[in-house]
Amino acid sequence: MMPHHLQPIAVRLACLMFLVLTASQPIAAKPTLPDWAARATSLPSSEFGKDADAIKMLDEMELEYKRDGDSVITARQVFRIQKSAGGDSAIAAATYVKGADKVRMLQAWLVLPDGEIREYKEKDFADIESSDELTLYSEMHVRVLDLSNAALPGSTFAWTYTVASKSRNASMAWVVRGEEPVIESRLTIRVPEGWHVPSVRINNPEVDESFDGRTYTCRSKMQPEIKVEASSPRGETTPYLALRVLASHEDKARSQLISFENWNEVAVFVAVLNDPQAQPDSSIRAKVAELCAQCSDTWEKIRAICRYVQNVNYASFSKNIAEGGGLKPHEASFVFSRNYGDCKDKTALLRAMLSCIGVESRAVICMQDTHRVVVRNYPSVNVFNHCITGIIAPEGVDCPALVEHPDLGKLIIFDPTNEHTPLGFTDRILDNTYYLVLDKACMGLSAFPDTGDMNECVFNCMLKSDGSLQVQIIDTSEGQLAIQERADLFRRKRSDYERSLLYYLQSGSNPITINEWKCEDDWDENRFRLEVDYEAKDYARQCGQNLLMVKAFPVSPFGFMPEDAGPEGRASPYIIKESRFVRDTTLVLPDDVEVDSLPKEIHMKKSFGTVDLVSKSEGKQIRVTLTVTTLSASVAPEDYDEVIQFYKRRMKASKATILLRKSE
Repeated sequence: MMPHHLQPIAVRLACLMFLVLTASQPIAAKPTLPDWAARATSLPSSEFGKDADAIKMLDEMELEYKRDGDSVITARQVFRIQKSAGGDSAIAAATYVKGADKVRMLQAWLVLPDGEIREYKEKDFADIESSDELTLYSEMHVRVLDLSNAALPGSTFAWTYTVASKSRNASMAWVVRGEEPVIESRLTIRVPEGWHVPSVRINNPEVDESFDGRTYTCRSKMQPEIKVEASSPRGETTPYLALRVLASHEDKARSQLISFENWNEVAVFVAVLNDPQAQPDSSIRAKVAELCAQCSDTWEKIRAICRYVQNVNYASFSKNIAEGGGLKPHEASFVFSRNYGDCKDKTALLRAMLSCIGVESRAVICMQDTHRVVVRNYPSVNVFNHCITGIIAPEGVDCPALVEHPDLGKLIIFDPTNEHTPLGFTDRILDNTYYLVLDKACMGLSAFPDTGDMNECVFNCMLKSDGSLQVQIIDTSEGQLAIQERADLFRRKRSDYERSLLYYLQSGSNPITINEWKCEDDWDENRFRLEVDYEAKDYARQCGQNLLMVKAFPVSPFGFMPEDAGPEGRASPYIIKESRFVRDTTLVLPDDVEVDSLPKEIHMKKSFGTVDLVSKSEGKQIRVTLTVTTLSASVAPEDYDEVIQFYKRRMKASKATILLRKSE
């Protein structure tokens, strides 16, 4: 043990030694923001965007192309987080193609409300495959840093990346307005002499553009956030620039950039990748012979083949994306032998099988999305995300999926990946969107037709003296509603479906008891029928001496109302789909109950639809019928009040009541 009088000396020596050792090691410098981020964050606060969850202070991208088609991309973004919900803006995501792109730099900074700066480097980003559960493999990867939980109100988030790319895809969309207000937006594209950077303005972006022969620039400032309105026209709310990089004639072959002057060039380019893959082998021919052995005509054969390919498992395997590999399907024999494929693979298999019975077909590319659309004056392969089939229609065949193509004649549109939509029908998500047929004769885009809904619900009801109601429902759906009902039943267990059915029926009366239910699915006609027998206790409500009130329709058919436009009014048109809904109630009364009054008739007619409620009674039987029809329409913002009036009247009609009198 050290003597007591020497302990102070030892302490001083230890401190001195510590100072000597630490002095020899550099002190880590505190993180600082790069100049571009510091300039963006130094912008003064103003009334602009003050109510938004977050503000995008800077959105900048620079691209530089070489004559061989290689490019370097540098992007920078800065966000000011203003509310808790704005933390979702503090997510950095840099997408790249594995094997073709090289991430050269990746950094981020988070400035906390107290001024502390946290710096994040490439090692802090997670590298994940950009795919879903249906993708077996994809070269598309994303480097992600999620700081949404750490970005408190008052924080600033900045990030940047540089990627060297060998991708031959030479078209892009530059969005100048989005969900957050944007203070400053800049895009710069540098190209070799003789190249061009044509742009198409979509939805009227407020930008300044220039091109001096070598450098394209696009700038915008103080862009407010987009007001998201329900039932707006698809693809018409986001202003953006659609850009293409076109190599000079001398560099076109060398660069091999995938860029096009017109839609025919797109159709030919992708057809060359697709058509050779749609060839049958002996195994495919044998399977077709088996499938069609009992078919009486060509239409039945097509139907059998389509049903078979629908049942082939969906799985995506994306390779050679940078060279356009995402556009080329596997060979039909490969898809058949492995019993899986993505949209273009299943289309190749279907086309190969149809060729075995002498039926011609074409691959068709389209955009399957609830928000994005294909733009007519922007020829690019980037605007498509789905591949389906156009079958040359046999003589005499007519169906909702039949289209008259201006260059190729009558085609039956069929999606072999949609397992719930039978041949002859299309999915509503494609309504009024553009498609491109992959054929050298195809000169441009065409639009899918608008598909309608039809639903008829018949209520056969018997009221008992105790106020309970015995109900038989026969609910028949056609068109898109049949597809939805079929998919809903397919995805659920029978017990889960029955629970959802019980919940739906209880919205009209409570409590109820289901005695029996069954479904009938007519696949070929795309008709779905649901029958339910149930009993509702206390359905009739006492509303005065000897008076009873009952709802005309045991289940309220319409719970939807368009949102209020607010003090500023609606900004975008309101889209209405074609439909026909019928609710037909027959109510039989007990001996001790008489009709006191029937619902008042309702008749409304607008340019886009009608509402008709009629009722009558004869003896102990009452019948009330509600018919609502709508046409495919785009209602101008200034006429939005007409839409509100229509749906209010529809709601009122659906809640019609019958007044009954009970004998003393």
